[in-house]
Amino acid sequence: MKDKAATALPVKADRLLLWHQGALGDVLLAGPAFLALARHYPAAHFTLVGGVEQLSLFSTTLPVAAVWSSQRAVWLDLFRSSGPVEPGLQAILAGFDLAVIFSPREDPIFLERCQQAGIPHVVWLPSFPRQERRSIQAIQQEHLQTLGVRHQVTPWRLALPEAEIEAARQQLVGQSRGGGCWVGLAPGSGHPLKNWPLANYLELAHHLEEDWQADIWWLLGPAETALREQLSACVADSRRQHLLTNLPLARLAAYLVNFHRYVGNDSGLSHLAAAVDGPQTYVIFGPSEPLIWAPPGATVITSGAPCTPCTTARTISCPEPVCLTRLTVAAVRQALEPRLGRAAQTEP
Repeated sequence: MKDKAATALPVKADRLLLWHQGALGDVLLAGPAFLALARHYPAAHFTLVGGVEQLSLFSTTLPVAAVWSSQRAVWLDLFRSSGPVEPGLQAILAGFDLAVIFSPREDPIFLERCQQAGIPHVVWLPSFPRQERRSIQAIQQEHLQTLGVRHQVTPWRLALPEAEIEAARQQLVGQSRGGGCWVGLAPGSGHPLKNWPLANYLELAHHLEEDWQADIWWLLGPAETALREQLSACVADSRRQHLLTNLPLARLAAYLVNFHRYVGNDSGLSHLAAAVDGPQTYVIFGPSEPLIWAPPGATVITSGAPCTPCTTARTISCPEPVCLTRLTVAAVRQALEPRLGRAAQTEP
């Protein structure tokens, strides 16, 4: 960038723009960085730019003034390497004191265009590690410390409206058979090679239902359409199994708060389960690296296969996830059941 001094954090900032185009899990992993900035600037209001649904989850956790989609055509001018900045973009960005850009790699052209558009201070934080086998939260915290932000926010939780949590609880009570704990199972993810076999999830659900009188809620999003027919048949044959499908993230988060336990694959939904103040969260990892991507506070379950992790960046190199097919239902039950036993005795 031409003006290096402009990249320093200002002493005072009333309006902050946080740019993060990541998927749900990536955005939630940046939660500690968001909160550290909020504590560094306690009087500031935030405008979040990226995926509206996932960023809107922070609306009651941060002092959010607005959430804007990063897909708007007006932002295209920020990616141009030359030429004057459009007056319309300058009008939108006028008045911001600081922009914090989360992205996998630093883009000096993008940062400079933000300055040219009128934001006096623009800094970058990594949303993806380069070679480090460290959590992205630790990497972001390190970058913030070099900028003078000393606040550390781990662990952290999303704040959700109490009315939405209670409404979700009442709906779960209406479906529950009572007498046991409530368990959310999420058998999908953004990549099929990250998924523990559905047959194993079904066997686990049967054990939880029979042995612990647990009510099971299967959590399915748009990517799990193919699983819905098979699971619908299982739910029809069971008194304690239920489906929650294609819920908006904010509503799904309210359901998750009310669960006692959650089991899922390495997915954005698992990050959401760990981010809310609710279930004990268990995440099944296969090809990807839990040291980097595990949700904070979650219990990681792996098969311990020597070939793991095998991901390069976001590419999964193995043709078949033997690390997941070798993970037995008994191993997952062993991780869950001591706590489930106590839950069944003390929880509704």
